[in-house]
Amino acid sequence: MPRPGVRDPEARHYHQGKAVLTTFRGWCKGCDLCIGSCPVGILALGEDDRIEVTDISRCIFCGLCAVRCPDFVFVLDRDGRDAAWSS
Repeated sequence: MPRPGVRDPEARHYHQGKAVLTTFRGWCKGCDLCIGSCPVGILALGEDDRIEVTDISRCIFCGLCAVRCPDFVFVLDRDGRDAAWSS
């Protein structure tokens, strides 16, 4: 049961080989700091003003999105070892 005042994290998992990029869209406030920092331009705000990954095949897993995001929306698992994030 959700706790009052806590938004559903809406986890989405994007796979590229063994690597996984997980986004917690429910935590995104639409500030777009990550969008400007992505060197390959695969991030955009969806119709609900929350982050979307537009093409995971182009992601280089540099981690800049995670570093720039003040809301901890991004988790990168580059080698697929952390099964908790990649399921």
